[in-house]
Amino acid sequence: MIKEEFLKLNATHVTNVTLVGYLIKEFPSPRGNCFGMMAEDGEKYRIVNFNYENLEKLIKDELIDFPILIHKLRDGFGVIADPRIPDEWYSTRFCESCTPRDLLPYPQKLRIELQILRGDRKERVIEIDGKKMIATTINIKPQIRERR
Repeated sequence: MIKEEFLKLNATHVTNVTLVGYLIKEFPSPRGNCFGMMAEDGEKYRIVNFNYENLEKLIKDELIDFPILIHKLRDGFGVIADPRIPDEWYSTRFCESCTPRDLLPYPQKLRIELQILRGDRKERVIEIDGKKMIATTINIKPQIRERR
């Protein structure tokens, strides 16, 4: 059992979806769009452990339907935690653009910290429309593959 107690809620529908183009050939997919859901408490929750394409596929194939069980992490953020969904459909890597740093799984926090210490990642606080955000610059090192 999970030691930490989360508020369990029924999500009734999807409220919003990001619009990144993904070409997905197999499911479950490790990549996909982020999305939010409306819960029975009348609040919207950004779902951080699932991608929209996987949810859409499960619903289309009639493996699940609404309501879908979620756990509230804090105001505005939640995770899908529905026992009808097999483990392999859940994301263990959360979207670093949509998920606040303090809600990221520890391995992701550690990877970010190491990137900063190595100089491969730079972050600075910016303000847009009165909201403080972190702007990130990542140095991507080219990978050279041998031709066969």
